[in-house]
Amino acid sequence: MIRLVGIVEVALDRLRILELGQRIYDPDRCDYLASVFGGHQIDSDRTNNQIDGIILEESLQEILLGLRLPAERLQATLSDGPYPQVYNHDVYYIQGRHRIEAAKRSGDVLTWVVRLHVTDSWPNFIHNETGFIQSQTDWYSHEKEWSDGDIYVKLRESQVSCDEDIKRQFTVRLGPMKRKSMADIEARPEIQNTLDRFKDFPGLLQGLKLGMMYKYLSWHHLDAEVTKYMQHIEQVYVALTDGVEYVQRSMDINTIRTLEGRLPTSTADRQFIQRGFRSGRLFSMVTDEHWRARIEYNVLNMPVLIPSLKSFHEYMKILSTAAQILKIHLLSDHAHENGTLQQQLREFWDPSARLVIEISEGQFQYGTGPSSFEMAYIQLMLAAIRQFPYLQHTDSPRVSSGKALSTFQKGDYHQMKKLNFSLK
Repeated sequence: MIRLVGIVEVALDRLRILELGQRIYDPDRCDYLASVFGGHQIDSDRTNNQIDGIILEESLQEILLGLRLPAERLQATLSDGPYPQVYNHDVYYIQGRHRIEAAKRSGDVLTWVVRLHVTDSWPNFIHNETGFIQSQTDWYSHEKEWSDGDIYVKLRESQVSCDEDIKRQFTVRLGPMKRKSMADIEARPEIQNTLDRFKDFPGLLQGLKLGMMYKYLSWHHLDAEVTKYMQHIEQVYVALTDGVEYVQRSMDINTIRTLEGRLPTSTADRQFIQRGFRSGRLFSMVTDEHWRARIEYNVLNMPVLIPSLKSFHEYMKILSTAAQILKIHLLSDHAHENGTLQQQLREFWDPSARLVIEISEGQFQYGTGPSSFEMAYIQLMLAAIRQFPYLQHTDSPRVSSGKALSTFQKGDYHQMKKLNFSLK
């Protein structure tokens, strides 16, 4: 049981964030608040600016002794100031980090007004005060909008804990398309389990766009492509961090945004990454020099472009366009809602034919080895992507009607046949 004992001013450098599954800290949001604070006088005494702090019972006694203040006088601060100043004791808080960090950056503020609560033990607080913790989350929700990644994590936690109240609170934050996306993800355990493991890398899920998942899975039936790219992301990140939980937890938003899309074998990107390690922007929470050197070695020796959910969505936009082209003009009336795109195309592929490889636009030759559906499928998708810029009446990646893609079908039944596909 916690109780409110008074209001105090606490030195900014003695405020400690208590990690209890909050939304991830976003430096960009902090930058915005710092710019606001920089242009105005900061009044932490305003009720809307105060934060709630938590300490143990023994810490309260030490604070009262140090201030030479009776408990009754501290209690009186709930209705009237002035507020005692606490400089020598740590006070923990669970929400309001963006404003505290922004105040530190401003350089004009030394203390912050805190509503001081007391608990008998941390285990009791964490396990028994879920209502207080949830109210804090709701009160400070305006500091930063809920991202799709935040909501996904909360919904998955509510499913695991069978907490219907939390599930309802976060489901209402989703529109119809995003709710369909959640249902699609739940129906595909391999994708859901991979997304769940992304929680090990705190900044990663901030790139999730839930509404797009329904399009990838239910519209375009690209289950295999979604699964493979997400597994690729996980494999790269595990390799970067040696699979060590402490290092994985240090992959915050800054680290993800700085690394995504970088190719360490590129001289320019390599130098950029090295500067990121020197400045502390990359893996800022890892302070051990041995580990920082080890992580930097891993990053600089990564032979592929470093992926993220941002690059995942860009990749899927391209594949979705190709899938729509194939569905409208090659499968046409043969397309159906059952099965993935690969499964539907496999119905028209001849496994007994020889392996065929397209060596240049429209030119094919036989390859060595057994015939491969995967090879034929990849070539067909690449053909659709290559031809897209030349389609009539199309000036954006959006594929909304058959007319916009009318020129693609002229030569592509021939190309399908060359790659051992034949419509029934």
